[in-house]
Amino acid sequence: MSSRVLLVDSDLALLRTMRSAAVAEGGTIELLTAQTWEEAFELLTIAEPALVVGAVDRTTSPELASLCQLQRRGLAVAAFGPDVPELVRVAASAGVSEYICKPISTAAFFVRVQRLIRAASASSKAGLKGFALADLLQLVSMSKQSMTLRVRSGEQSAELVVADGTLVHAETGDARGLDAAVTVLDWADAEVSSSPDVPPRASWTAEVPLMELLVNAARLRDERQRDDANRQLERLVSRAVDLPGVFAAALIHVASRTEVYGSGNAGEGRAFARELLLDALSACAEQPEGERPSEVQFSMGPCDAMACPIGDTGIAMLVWCDPGELRSGTQLALQRARERDADEMARAFSTIEIELGGGEDGTPEDVEF
Repeated sequence: MSSRVLLVDSDLALLRTMRSAAVAEGGTIELLTAQTWEEAFELLTIAEPALVVGAVDRTTSPELASLCQLQRRGLAVAAFGPDVPELVRVAASAGVSEYICKPISTAAFFVRVQRLIRAASASSKAGLKGFALADLLQLVSMSKQSMTLRVRSGEQSAELVVADGTLVHAETGDARGLDAAVTVLDWADAEVSSSPDVPPRASWTAEVPLMELLVNAARLRDERQRDDANRQLERLVSRAVDLPGVFAAALIHVASRTEVYGSGNAGEGRAFARELLLDALSACAEQPEGERPSEVQFSMGPCDAMACPIGDTGIAMLVWCDPGELRSGTQLALQRARERDADEMARAFSTIEIELGGGEDGTPEDVEF
């Protein structure tokens, strides 16, 4: 299989010699040549070489800027110039570390070229471990590179195509475009490999700057976490409301007395019982750990009420029942629900990040989702 190389040099005789030598090599190298960088960039619109070799002849050479530009696009490049230490150093400081010194025999030139192609291929195919995909895309965005990223996570695989720092295609499974890219960004322990190849525009399925993609993905992830947390809270409260005799339940952040999620309405009896229960729970929290009660109960005219701390989350479930309906069966069911969902609730509350607002009298307002 041949490898395509683009050689850019103003010396027409040299280019002819190299083309003849490439044919003599037996077709292992397909050599494209250009005398100017204008010609070179035109060739690059229709061909994707594995390596670009550009001639440089002085430390202020604009050709170095062209090589750096191609390198930022994800192409492997090498400078081709006289064996002058200062010129080699300037090329390296500009970011072009590969340097082929003139004069050089055609055989030695192609040996060096093939070595550089193998090194570039091995580098692009190696898994980029230790980098989060989002961090890698941020670097690609900043450098305006063009490349194809192949991502694997367990049995899942995906392909992301970037052109000049913009996502132009993404696919995984049946998903395409932006939806596929957002899905891939959520994968854990992803392994990434890259290549400088970019498919033609006809196959593109998206066109969004990488930084915009990363911001939108983070926003969608936060919204999904909040929705998941809200469903967890709602499910736990709904179980309590469905129990015999229960007509209201809520989850309360004890320290701030802020209602995270509530259901039902107990009127004045609910409001009065709420304050009594929260005061009692706050007092219980100050007792030695082994002596703290697992729940607090009140019986009063309008209703009976009970509060259960949920793990170490700082949240309590409050339940209001018709008078006399806070039976032992109800208590046992609530206790089991609390124990079963303690870990899940801890995760749910940690993702909600409630911003507390005060009422006109300075007391915290209830917050419902």
